Amino acid sequence: MKNLERVEKIAATYNKLITPYDEWYKANKWIYDLEIECVKKALHLIKKETGYVNAIEFGIGTGRFASYLHNPEEKINLKFGMDISLEALKIAKKRGCIVWLADMNSVNFKPGIFNTFVFITSFCYLTKYEKANILKTLKLHSENTSSFIIVGTVPGETPLGQIYSQQRNYIEFFSHIEEFSTSEELINLFESQSAKFVKYWGFKIVDSDSSSSIKEEVNDFTVFLFKLE
Repeated sequence: MKNLERVEKIAATYNKLITPYDEWYKANKWIYDLEIECVKKALHLIKKETGYVNAIEFGIGTGRFASYLHNPEEKINLKFGMDISLEALKIAKKRGCIVWLADMNSVNFKPGIFNTFVFITSFCYLTKYEKANILKTLKLHSENTSSFIIVGTVPGETPLGQIYSQQRNYIEFFSHIEEFSTSEELINLFESQSAKFVKYWGFKIVDSDSSSSIKEEVNDFTVFLFKLE
């Protein structure tokens, strides 16, 4: 399947199902809160090293993460983002995000503007070639600056990753995912493109009544932090 056709199919799915997609975060607030906490830890580590965060989110969706984590008082700027779903962007815009309709493979902005690139459950939609290509592009956009990449995903070796992989043929959202990379595969890919692995934060998803707290282990949803060198 050609890339444009695949992108159009993904966009059509999210445009059609954007309401249940966005409502999922409300129905599963305990998971959303832990996901937010993981990403926040990564952002604060970047701020500690660079003094500020000026980020863009690839696959910003309805702006659930960007709108919550954007905090100018703490010098964490996360209000910019792109997505291929127009219906998702309409909601993100209402949440105060600055967005544009674009495929993340078509990165086109002035080098040095952003020091952080964020992918929350969006990196897995890329093919292996696209993943390597976008990392090369981000490296070019980070020339002469200290830049970081945050990837929030469900690693393929985790219990939830294995369940999701088995459901790819039955759940419309998952049917477009190229693969659920394992933690090792993801780290190897990034390091092959001169993106040094820094740290990860993850938590285990047990059930909807869980009161689980953040654990320093790769389990189910995990946020990986990489530094472009």
